[in-house]
Amino acid sequence: MCLRDEGCYGHVVATDELHIAREGATGAWRAFDGDTVAGEVGVWHRPDGRHQLFFDTWRADVYLPLTLAVARDL
Repeated sequence: MCLRDEGCYGHVVATDELHIAREGATGAWRAFDGDTVAGEVGVWHRPDGRHQLFFDTWRADVYLPLTLAVARDL
């Protein structure tokens, strides 16, 4: 299921207010509040096998749901 017409893939997470989907074009996870993007997180796959998250968000309540979605998908 994709919340947007942009070729999403991966899991979709729904909370009381937020829906999180992984965007196919960028590989980033986006948090949607209705049709509004509330935040986004991208991942850098480090050479040592660890991952680093880069957040672009405007609301404090999207950090945890985005982080949990990334952890589940990786």
